[in-house]
Amino acid sequence: MKYLFLYTAIHFISLLIFSYREYMVEESVYSVFIRTTNNNGLHLFHAAFLILLLFISGKLLVSLFLDGIRSEEQSTINDNCFMFLTDTLLIISIFSEDISIKNLILFCYLLTLKCLAWVFSERVTHQNDRMIVSFGVLIIVQSLTSFILSLKSSFEEPNVQILFTFEYGIVTLACVKSLVSMFLEDSIKLFWVDITFVSLKLVAHISFFCFTTMHYRIPFNVFRECFSTFKTLFKKINNFRAFLKISKYLETCPKMSTGTCAICTEDMEDEKGRIIKCKHSFHLECLKRWVEQQQVCPICRDVIMSKENDNKGVTDGSLVGIPVSTA
Repeated sequence: MKYLFLYTAIHFISLLIFSYREYMVEESVYSVFIRTTNNNGLHLFHAAFLILLLFISGKLLVSLFLDGIRSEEQSTINDNCFMFLTDTLLIISIFSEDISIKNLILFCYLLTLKCLAWVFSERVTHQNDRMIVSFGVLIIVQSLTSFILSLKSSFEEPNVQILFTFEYGIVTLACVKSLVSMFLEDSIKLFWVDITFVSLKLVAHISFFCFTTMHYRIPFNVFRECFSTFKTLFKKINNFRAFLKISKYLETCPKMSTGTCAICTEDMEDEKGRIIKCKHSFHLECLKRWVEQQQVCPICRDVIMSKENDNKGVTDGSLVGIPVSTA
């Protein structure tokens, strides 16, 4: 970190020396800006300093609110950055006429915002306090403000701002979804939040595809994201339907007041446990949280509710018999 601040100080001193020299020649601040704008090398030199400030600001925010980045979060950022940069380089070729240093700075700002959002989404599952909430709210305010400004610019004149609008919208939706999930404990409400988020994400992909096709050309690489998001939505809807059926079935399983729940490792008391068809017992609420992600027994991996249970209903917790034929 000290080398980063050292480089920043050297860069800043170089900018001050250049600005002072130009000011002494023309004795006008306006001449300094004109020279910087007309000279591509100097323009890029100033842009690099702004990008450096964005990077430092992101690290300071993470240090202030989250006390640094963990190793698993750094791995997530690296993987997501690779995927994001790969997809964006394919998309940005459509807006080749709008490539400029200004848009380069905006792109770096977008990448910084997305990295902060990825860290927030990872940390929110392990940390639930005022600092993480403040961090999430700060990202939402920044991304939402940027979304409104870029959307206004896109409607005034179709340009590369539509790409920034799309990305700012995705960041805002993801952070809102993570923030809302922090305060929800009901499984059904969490399912609805996930389904709503994926649905809005699919709408955003389709809207971006249609807008880009109308004003530029067809972004074929967006098909993959649209198809992947649609598959995710379809899977979540099916999981939600399966969760409702299994939850209803678990209510009918025999009650259990002895033993230890293998999910939370706590004793089952006051008939809070349930025996499923494979003869393993767990807390009812633990089972419901488990089947949000998987529909198999946590111990033996047997299917919790088979098709026979779904069609006929099993109220005694007994295994389904094997049909036999008589002569």
